[in-house]
Amino acid sequence: IKKYLYIFRTLAACRWIERESTPPPIEMSKLKEMYKPEKGILAFIDELIELKQNGKERNAIARNDGINTWIENTYEYYKEYADSLPEPALKEAPLEEFFYRSVMRSN
Repeated sequence: IKKYLYIFRTLAACRWIERESTPPPIEMSKLKEMYKPEKGILAFIDELIELKQNGKERNAIARNDGINTWIENTYEYYKEYADSLPEPALKEAPLEEFFYRSVMRSN
């Protein structure tokens, strides 16, 4: 159950970024809205969430080949999507650069 929830959260966050161009929310209740067009996926996620809420998070569930194929295809899509994005203009974030310079100065 946990593994499915982790991958669904990750893929929903990717979809959010692609469609909204903003950082994704942390709440799964908001992220899962990205799956509304795919009723079967949304129903499966709701079932997983219910199992988790009922304390059955560590329980194993039967492998779902249709869901797994969808996950693999969606993962590949977002992997290609991420690779197609332009490189960021800054190689390092300003805050990271500040910390790096501060640490290097103290050595």
